[in-house]
Order: sequence, then structure tokens, then C-alpha cells
Amino acid sequence: MTDNYTPAVATAGDTDFNWRGAIDPDLQEAIALLGDDENRLRLASHPGLVHRAARQLLLVGDAAIDAAVAANPNVPAAWLPTPKKETLLTRLFPQKPSKPRGKGVRRG
Repeated sequence: MTDNYTPAVATAGDTDFNWRGAIDPDLQEAIALLGDDENRLRLASHPGLVHRAARQLLLVGDAAIDAAVAANPNVPAAWLPTPKKETLLTRLFPQKPSKPRGKGVRRG
């Protein structure tokens, strides 16, 4: 743990929040522990650490989480994110987002 860490806190209306800021050392430790079954159980028994880590996950965003997980040698390759491959089929027929149906509307 480092003593010079200053957590980034986002408040309502805060547009200057640094989403690429440093990751909380507790979260770094939690990610490092996830590679071992015994450590996963020990980590799960500390709800305060899990709560802080979950809150930090929401603050740092997906890119920082992916980078932290990829940098951990204990994380299996199957857990790492894989980019979607573009195929001829997906290029010719891109998927359109589904439109939500209104309340009480039946399928046709």
C-alpha cells in the first residue's frame, strides 16, 4: 500500500473527474488476490474491502480495470477481454440496436 494515494471522488455535476486516474491500492491488492482460490475466499470475507473495491471499479471505468487485470500475472488468459473480430457477415449486415416496445404492446 502506498501512503501518497489520493482517491478521486466524483460528485454530481463534476465534469473534470479524471477517469484515467490512479487505481486505489486496495483495489490493486484485491485484483492481485483474485488469481488464487484461497485468497478469493479471504477477500470475500472482508465486506468493507469488497465495498470500497466495487465503488472504485465504478469510478475508474472499464479501460483501467482491463489494464489492471491484464497486468496481473495470476489472472488466467481466459479472463482477459478479447476484441470482437469483424467478419464479412458482420460487415455486410451490421446489427441494429433493438427498439424497446411500449408498455402493453404485444409481439406481432
